[in-house]
Order: sequence, then C-alpha cells, then structure tokens
Amino acid sequence: MAFLEINCKLQTYRWQNLHKRYIVSSVGLRAFGSLIRQRRTSCPRCSFFRDRLYMDGDSLSKKSIKNFINTEEQEETKVNTKQSFLQRSVDKVVDVVVIGCGPAGLALARSLSERKLQVVCIDPHIDKPWKNNYGVWLDRMESLQLADCLSPVWSNTRVHIDNNRTRLLPFAYGKVDRNRMKQKLLNVCKESGVVFFEDSVANIIQEPPYYSCITSQQGKFTCRLVVDATGHFNTFVKFDTPHDPGFQVAYGIDVEVSGHPFPIDEMLLMDFRDSHMQDSLEDKTQSFMFPTFLYAMPMSGTRVFLEETSLISKPPLSFEHLKQRLFKRLRFLRIEIKHIFEEEFCMIPMGGSMPSFSQNVLGFGGSAGMVHPATGYMFSRVMEMAPILAKSIENSLLLFDDKALSKNTPLSIWNELWSHERTLQRNFYQFGGEYLSKIALGDMCDFFWAFFMLPDKEWKEFLDFDLTSSRKRLLFGLRIFSRTSPALRLSLIKEAILNGRLKLLKSVVL
Repeated sequence: MAFLEINCKLQTYRWQNLHKRYIVSSVGLRAFGSLIRQRRTSCPRCSFFRDRLYMDGDSLSKKSIKNFINTEEQEETKVNTKQSFLQRSVDKVVDVVVIGCGPAGLALARSLSERKLQVVCIDPHIDKPWKNNYGVWLDRMESLQLADCLSPVWSNTRVHIDNNRTRLLPFAYGKVDRNRMKQKLLNVCKESGVVFFEDSVANIIQEPPYYSCITSQQGKFTCRLVVDATGHFNTFVKFDTPHDPGFQVAYGIDVEVSGHPFPIDEMLLMDFRDSHMQDSLEDKTQSFMFPTFLYAMPMSGTRVFLEETSLISKPPLSFEHLKQRLFKRLRFLRIEIKHIFEEEFCMIPMGGSMPSFSQNVLGFGGSAGMVHPATGYMFSRVMEMAPILAKSIENSLLLFDDKALSKNTPLSIWNELWSHERTLQRNFYQFGGEYLSKIALGDMCDFFWAFFMLPDKEWKEFLDFDLTSSRKRLLFGLRIFSRTSPALRLSLIKEAILNGRLKLLKSVVL
C-alpha cells in the first residue's frame, strides 16, 4: 500500500473515528489491520511505515495507531510551518533579514523585533545548541539582566602566572548556560513575530530598491536590509584590505573525573605554569616558543570543564597540539578522566582588518570584527551592542518609510557600530594582541603579571572593552610599561615604532 494511501486512510479515521468504526472490538481491530496488510508493497519506505504500526509483532495495537497519527500530525505541522514561513517571505518585503542564529544574530533579532521591525532569521541549525562554551563576568550579565542564564557562577577568579606568582581576582565569573540562553532569546523573538527559516543563504542579490536572500533550497527572502551574523566565516561581509587576523585556539573537554585540585568556588582564568612540559628538550622548546594556558571551570568535585588555550598566534596552533598539551597537563596533575561529556574545538580570529563601511550588507558580531583583539571576549559585548545597533537601524528605516535604504545609510549604521572612539579603542587593543602573538612564555608571564597587578578597575576595563577615552588608554599603557621588566619595555618600544606607528599614537592622543 502506498505511503500516502496509508497516511490518508489513517488521517481519515482519526483516533476517535477509528475507535468508533474499527476498534470497539478485537474483531474490528483485526479487520482494520487486514485492510492495511492486504495492500502489499515492495517499497522500503512504505514497509517502514507499515512496520511502525505493528508495535506488538503481528497484532495491530491501539497504542501504535495513536502514536502513528500523533507523529504524522507533528511532522505535518513542522513541514507546513516551514512552508508557511517560506511563502510569507516570498510574498512580503520584510525590514531586516538576519543571517545566523548564534548569540550575535539572536541578540540583534530580539532587539529589532522589540522595536516592532519585521525580521526573518535564517540559519541551517536553528534548533541545535551553540557549539562553543562562553565564560563571562557576572557584573556584565547582571547589567544586561541575563544573569539567570549563567550556571554555575564562581565567586572568585584565579590566575596563575608561574609557580611563584598567583593572584585571586575579586570578580565573580559565570559559565553561560547555552541552552537556556538560546531558548530565552528564541522565545522573545518568536513572541515578537520573528520568522525563522532553517536553511543557509547561498547568495544576496540586489534588486532595487530591495535585497533578496536566496537560500540553498531556493527560498527567497526580500528585505530592506541584510545583516550577516554568521560569525567568523565572513560569508558576505567584505574588507577594504586583506584580512590577516591572529587566532585564539582552544581545545576543551567537559569531563567527569575521579577528583581534581581546583577549588569549587574559584574559576581558573589563566594558568601559565608549564611543569608538565619539562620532560624533554622538545617539550621545553614548544612551551617556551608557543605559550598556552589552562582555563578551568570546576562544576563539582568530580565534574570540570578544562581547556588548553593559545591566547593569540599567527599561524594558529593545531587542535591536536593543544589536545596533547592538555592531556600531558592532566597526567601531571594526576587527574583521571572517567567520562568525556563534550569536546570543544574553538578557533577565534582576533584583530585583522576592519570591514568595509561602504558595503550594503551590515555585519554584526564576529563578522563585523567585534571580538576583543587582545583577549577573544565578545559575548557580553554583542549583548550590549544589539539594542544600540537596532535603534540605529530603526531610525534609518524610518527615514525612508517602506523603501530601501539610501546608499549612504548603511555607512551611517556601520559608523554607529564602529564610531570613531570605538575604532580608536580597537586599534589600541589590536596593538596589544599583535604584540602578545610575538612574544615567548617568559615575556608573556611578565606582561600578565604587570597587567593583573594594575588596580582592578583598570585591567577589568581593558577586558570589558571599556577604555573609552584616549586619556584612559594612555594611562593604562604607561602603567603597564612602568611595571614590566627592562627587556619587556625595550620590546614594547620596538613594537610600537615598527608596527604601532601612527595608528597606535592616534589611539592614545585623539
């Protein structure tokens, strides 16, 4: 019996009707089963669905029929929902299409929809969890009213520079609950009317006065503005100059262990100690030339997230190299792994060129260069910037009523995202990131000891992308410089002259 015939028959005889017409007695139930079995087929798909009805061997059960009908109704609803999204997108010009449903894309979609703009989000994996784990400072998430999406939270944060230098930082730190955070953003978006379509965008075509996003399934979404929030893939955002970023690379594992040495109330932000890399000349050389640190989030006495991280390097270190280092470290610490819940492979471009502000496609998040060029932080920042950018987009759209934006309008939105002050701040951080990518372990340890011995407010403002004036940046740089060794000062001067040049000078005097 063809699948569509079986499905049609079952849909015709809904559960109540089936109960009345066939299943009031065992004789009626057998009669219905005979009706299906009489129509044999060699089609594997039809056989599969026929087999689903027979949960108890050769007997057709009431439960199997009810489960089958419910399953088919759910699948039909899901398909119809997707098709209705696509149909609406074809027939209607929306305000904004956001490509990507990562933290940046969903945060912006939420902020746009809260301003009553019509938004479509396109992503091939809408219902899948975000791949990377995110660690954030509690105070930033509290100011965003998102602290309920952190689990767990540590009251203190620790850094180990070497065997003799360590510091407890008086700031609470949290791990983002990815599922809770994503679901919270999705719920707000759906309540505000955001349309989601599960597909990837293959092309963006300008069809004056609008733009059309063409998906791989040949869906077509016409809009007034396109935002690329696909992260570091830079699918549609273009650059004026060759994009040559450094890379933060991390290999992480969420594991059950027999025990570990990390205090439960402390998050370990950085541990540069390399006693585990002293067994051979090759290990010592690798550790010295390519510094890495341990990042640890103890969730219980037997559960911990561990990550071996290369802060920034050009070219990037390989995941396999970081994995080997992490397991060497764990053997040295006598941490026995009982079960691995999750492996994480994280590579974040840092610094590099700025996007072209003359392009019509707007970027947000990683595609717009918003990653902190010296630390890799971005999560809290995109959450903070999403409402600001949404307001700028709304104001621009209102200027032109229901028409497409003028050629100069994307430039004004880009300038809101990357104002003159934010650009100067990024240039200052980028100098720091490029410098860190070139120095060996000893110099890096000296640098970070000087960094974390600054007044807490100052190093925290650096990490939070909050050195918002040239005076702050100048004082920060001078205090770091004064606390470092003579050799490190000399290398900083050399880097400033050879590579910082006018861009660095402008970042601290303008």
